[in-house]
Order: sequence, then structure tokens, then C-alpha cells
Amino acid sequence: MWPLSSLIGNTDKALADSAVKIERTYTMPDRHHNAMEPHATLAVWDNDGTLTLYDSTQMVASLVLGVPEEKTNVVCEFLGGGFGGKSWSWPHTLLAALAAKVVNRPVRVQLTRAQMYSMVGHQAATVQTIALGADNDGKLTGLRHDSVNPTSLFDDYVEYAALASRHLWRASSRHLWRASGGISTSHRVVRVNRNSPVVLRAPMEAQGHFALESAMDELAYATGVDPVELRLRNDTDTDPYSGRPFSTRALRECLTKGAARFGWDRRTPEPRSMRDGRYLVGQGVAAAIFTHWRWPAKARVTLNGDGSALVEAAAHDIGTGTYTVMAQVAADALGLAPDRVAVRLGDTRLPESHPAIGSSTAANATAAVLLAARAAREKAVELALAGRDAPFAGTEPGDVMVADGRLTLAKANLNITYAELLARNGLSSLAGDGGYDPVEEVNGPKAIFSFSAVFAEVRVDPDLGLVRLNRFVGAYDAGRILNPKTARSQAIGGIIWGVGQVLLEQSETDPASGQFINRNYSGYLVPTNADIPELDVLFVGGFDEEASPLGAKGLGELTAVSVAPAITNAVYHATGTRIRDLPVTFEKLL
Repeated sequence: MWPLSSLIGNTDKALADSAVKIERTYTMPDRHHNAMEPHATLAVWDNDGTLTLYDSTQMVASLVLGVPEEKTNVVCEFLGGGFGGKSWSWPHTLLAALAAKVVNRPVRVQLTRAQMYSMVGHQAATVQTIALGADNDGKLTGLRHDSVNPTSLFDDYVEYAALASRHLWRASSRHLWRASGGISTSHRVVRVNRNSPVVLRAPMEAQGHFALESAMDELAYATGVDPVELRLRNDTDTDPYSGRPFSTRALRECLTKGAARFGWDRRTPEPRSMRDGRYLVGQGVAAAIFTHWRWPAKARVTLNGDGSALVEAAAHDIGTGTYTVMAQVAADALGLAPDRVAVRLGDTRLPESHPAIGSSTAANATAAVLLAARAAREKAVELALAGRDAPFAGTEPGDVMVADGRLTLAKANLNITYAELLARNGLSSLAGDGGYDPVEEVNGPKAIFSFSAVFAEVRVDPDLGLVRLNRFVGAYDAGRILNPKTARSQAIGGIIWGVGQVLLEQSETDPASGQFINRNYSGYLVPTNADIPELDVLFVGGFDEEASPLGAKGLGELTAVSVAPAITNAVYHATGTRIRDLPVTFEKLL
């Protein structure tokens, strides 16, 4: 995990010497995950002492119940919403297993909606203070970001909200610190009588960016520099924290192409200067950086006797299209039509994979699928070169092509289907295993992150203080986009998630007991169709060879980051009132 504090250069001196300085505090409330599918477990004991748990979880893994790992199976083939809250094993899962053992029959435990506000974690509130120093042209010279969050009396959970400030903008650099500038960050926790917080989409980044990108907007007004231009002037090819070059960083393209799609050049900069009839119109922008997680994963790809293929991995599909993308990647590597590839996921009896967290599945677990498919293809090619009645004997492996379910030797005008090849060699199937074992990102030669720039237009009723999102454009650099349709769906979902964060969501506590008083959707508001206009999404990144064999970087949670500051910046542009405490409610604008 990251260090709690960081210091590059001399932040105190940099801020003291800055021509322009702002210091602001931003606060965000506790929030809950509110997955559509509640937490649920079905526990089944077999006669031989094997325990099988059908669990709504983002991580199939054996539990500690005194049961040998080889006699514990966990199954979750599809998830109806997790958002980080199902990354842990909670008490109800253990209770289901224990109860099933006692009554000697299957037991199912499902939490009620009310119990999901008290038994399975939440996102911690934060109080963040940011100081920015810049010259008169808006170029950052110093940045300090301090964050505090509550945790339980028995836990040390830290919400690393200031993490993004170490990497996003050039206010100093490790290899240039002697010249000038400085960046410092810190994180503290306060122990309170409350349950332990957990991660919630997008942990750390969504909270930290609200403070950082709101402060950047305030700096733009303080210096008189356009908010997009201010960010372009502080762009960098080198990670300020580590001094390493970024693997790829298309943030400039996110800003410029996103601004062009949005029509930013038609914006008038003065607050309260744009109207649509009686409504105040505001436009805001915010950028984002998102951590790229690199985790090991395994997969198996089997060519069947009928020429179809099966992908197997203990990874998850949590609604992001993992089944589709894994089938697509395997099909491409094997030269098969996607509908000839089946996928099995979410079972501890399958090749081990990492949890479905951190927007990491496409880059890591699917990379293992790619390697497994290549291994199966190579075995098939070897059979064609040296197997029984080898049709391509005496040629080189590189001369063999795969397409349309066939291996082809173009120069000799020869081909054979997978089904024919396996039958010729007396095989019912042919399996390839793939293991992706990347170097941790912090130990690599380059800094690997995803990036975005998002643009929001709001309409505000000046009499009622009601804010409505009118337009939204998101531009994303997540490396190679494996499937534009599923990627766009992830982006739309992330934007909607961010709208809930900024305009609606807050978990409220009883000041006397410290308990959360929310029990259902009547008191905890989430966006509905009526809250969301048409959303425009574009992808501007390219293949990132450092990130993954597939060239992909994390996308899903990136799309929920900086939605909040883009909207609050738009609210300021519309009304002249700066909201530094989420959510944006009407009483804060009246």
C-alpha cells in the first residue's frame, strides 16, 4: 500500500513564494453501495464434507471455517452489482455455512435492504484541505493536499483521497526538485464508534479528484486562465511523484478533443453569464488520473473436438461485459467466430484469478485468457507440423495462419479445421494454460495510469436552487479499447454513478447513536432515468504495451472520477456560488 504522506521538493517555500495562492477545504459525506442485488449466500454441504457457497461476491476465495481449501468451493457466475462492497467476506456468509452444517441441509441467507446500510460496509466521509500556488500564468508551483477520514475503533482503513495529487499535475518533480516547486500529501484517520469503511466505486480517486479539480477550477478563476487551458499548461510527460515517464498519457487529447466535442469555445467565462430562458446555464470541466492495477491471473482455453472452444477462469463478470470480452479475445487468438467460444467464470475450481476490483479484469484476467488461447493455438500448430499425418510437416510455425476455425498454410494452399486436426490425432480436446504474472506497477520502468477529461453543462433554477444536468461529454484514455460497445456502457454507468455522488447521495447518521439512519431508497437518493440526459463518450487512447499484453488499461471506475467536480464547477459558472460540500442540494444555492 502507499505511504500515508509524501513530499517532493519544498512545498512550504513554493506556496509562500507563489504569485497566486488559494487554500480551500472540501467535504464529502459517507455513502453506501446500494447494489441492486442484495448480499446473499446459499451454503451447501456434501456428504463428503465439501462446502459449496453460492455467494454474491466480487472475489471467489476459500473461507476460514476450519475446512480444508480443497473441500471449499465458492461460486459466483454473475453479479448483480458490487461496487466494492462485495469485495469482502461478510458475517452473513459464514453464518449461512454454519447454519447449513447444523441443520444438515442447504441454507440461504439474504440481507434486507435495510441491513445493507449496517452490515456490509460503506464509504468513509472525507475532509480535504488543498493549497495551490501558481504563477500569474496559472502554472502550478506548489500543491499541498491533506485528507482526513473516519474509521472504526478497531480498524485503520485509510481513504487515500490525496493520492491523485501526487501524479496528475506538474507542480514539482522528483528529478527537478532542487530547482523549484513542491508537492506534499498526507492522510489521517479519526477513530469513531462506527462500522469499518470499505472501498466504494471509485475509491480514493473519486473523492480526491472532487477536491483537487474543484481547486484547479478556483485557481483558473483566480488567475484569469481558461479552465481547459490551465490544465494544458500543467500537463506533464513525467510522473511528478516517481520521476518515471508515463507509459502513455493522452490527457492532452482528452482535454482538446473533449472540449471540441462539447463546444467549449462557445462558453462565456463569467459566472451567471449564460441563460436558457429563466434558467442559469453553467459549464464545467475536470480531468482525472486513475491507478492501473497489475495483478496475476490464470486461465485455461480448451479447443473441443467439434471445433469450438471453452474459456475457463475464476474471474468475475460484475456487469461490465467480461463474458463478451473474454470470448472475443479468445476467438481472435484462435481464429474462431465469437459464437463458437463459451466462457465459464466465477468458480474456485477454475484457474485462479484476482478479484473483480480496481477496474483490472480486462487488462489482467483477460490477458491470461489471451496467453491461454495462444498456448492452445500453438499446440494445434505443433500437431499440424509434427502430429499424426501432419498436414504441414516440414514447415515453420510462423507460416501457419488461423482463421475461420482453420489452420492454413497459404504458400502451399493447404488447410485443416481444428475439428479435423483433433480427430486425426485421436484427441477429444486440446487445452492451453495461460498465466499472467506482471511486475507491480510501482516497480516498472514507467508509470502506468488511465486518464480522462469530462465536461458538464447544468441548468439551475435560480428561484428553487434545483440543479439539472443538461449535457455531458467524457473523453477517456484507457489504452486499447477491446470492445467499444461494452466500454461505452461502462462509461455511461460511471457517469451516472458520479451524478449520484455529486447531486444526490449521502448517508446520514443519528447524532445520538452514531448509527446510519438510512434504510431504503426513500431516504437515500440515487439517479433515475429522469435525472440523466444523453451522455456523449469518446475514447482517445492507444495501445499501452506496458499496461498489458492486450494494451488495455483500467476504464470502469475511471469513468466515475471527476464527474462531481465537473458538475460543481458548472454550478459555480451558472450561479457564482461555489459548492465545497457534497451533495449539491438546493438549500446550498439559495
